[in-house]
Amino acid sequence: MRHFIAVAFLFALPTLALASPPSGPGPEQLLERVKERWPEKYEHLMGLRQTDPDLFHQHMQKLHHHMMKAEQYPEMTDQVEEMHDLQKQFYAEVKAFKEAKGKEREAIRKELMRMAGEIFEARQALRLLRLERAKERIEELEKDIEDRVDNRTELIEEFVDEATGEKLDGL
Repeated sequence: MRHFIAVAFLFALPTLALASPPSGPGPEQLLERVKERWPEKYEHLMGLRQTDPDLFHQHMQKLHHHMMKAEQYPEMTDQVEEMHDLQKQFYAEVKAFKEAKGKEREAIRKELMRMAGEIFEARQALRLLRLERAKERIEELEKDIEDRVDNRTELIEEFVDEATGEKLDGL
């Protein structure tokens, strides 16, 4: 068994040497992006880095995941950022509403209704994008299933050959 593993590893070495490194930005690049786009979030992360390194690491992993998705679906990222901007403006107006009196309060409420409508539309647009991505993924899976059905015999033979090591014997 050890011999098989050693041989398999030796065959894999050239492939490993040619493999590209993990894609995506490194931690410092992520932090720079956050610093540029969301300075408050950056300050929060820097605080976590000092006070709770484990939680900082968890946040960085989530951030990396989101940034990778952002690169994969830029149109979705634009929608999310637009929605976050609208929500930020909305809650600033809510604060002003709570402090206002009389007619000013009524005017701010009308503005809040308008802004809430924009947020609703932004959320709907994002849901539609997600639905399109889900439909694309379903189509890919259906094609993959069809291909596997068409290649059933070959796939089973390859699986058994790899499990038994018969493919290596012919080399």
